[in-house]
This record gives sequence, C-alpha cells and structure tokens, in this order.
Amino acid sequence: MMRPDPVPSPENQFFWDALNRNELQIQQCAQCQIFLHPPRPMCPQCYSLKHKHVSVDGKAVLYCWCLPRHPKIPMFEYPLITALVDLACGVRLLSNLVECDTRNLRPGMDLEICFIQTVGGKTIHQFRPIQANPENTHV
Repeated sequence: MMRPDPVPSPENQFFWDALNRNELQIQQCAQCQIFLHPPRPMCPQCYSLKHKHVSVDGKAVLYCWCLPRHPKIPMFEYPLITALVDLACGVRLLSNLVECDTRNLRPGMDLEICFIQTVGGKTIHQFRPIQANPENTHV
C-alpha cells in the first residue's frame, strides 16, 4: 500500500525536500549548535532565530514502540509498528519500523533509515533493524 503524502509547513519544508533526495536533514541552531526537531523558528535553549539544516546519517536506536490495532487506517499495512527512535545527534524522531518481526523488538535495538514512496511520488522515512547481527542491541 502506498502511504499518503506529507503536508509540509514553511518550517519543515527542508525536511521533506531532503527526504525526497533520500537524505535525512535535521534543523540545528546556528548559535548554540543543538539539534531541533520538530523544526521551529526559535531555539528553545538560546532563543536564537538563526538555524541551519544538517544532514545526518540515519543511524538510530529504538527507544520505544507501539502496535496500533484498531481502528485500522486503510493506507497502512499491518502490523503497523509506530516507534520513537533516537538519532545519534540527540533527536528523538517519530517514525515506523519495517522489515522486522514484532517479537524481536527490543529497546536499544540498532536501526537504520530507509525511504519509501508515497501515493503522490513523495518520499518518507521509515526505520529497519540493522541486519549485521540478529542480536543487535545496545546494552
């Protein structure tokens, strides 16, 4: 099934444009250098209005997940794994997990980004377990 297209705002347009290039970009404060997600006009730490968009590698660690079951959303495949993932830059990102068995999910599991197409030809992010080691977790 094809996912619906994202609906960008002026603040996050760069994020969706980068995903269309199979790239993950996160907003970073130009003053204090903290990463910000979701994107916003002002840094919550130093109140700077200056920011930049930084490409990050898409490696992540599984923080937590849930398996929504009802009501089923027609444009999503089930089991749908909704997850919070921690990127190496310190950002916690909401996404979905793919290519994994729900019985093997563990907090701290190493993940990598992957990209899927939407119904309108846009690109969105998903995460999947890194397959190098089946016991792939941070302990």
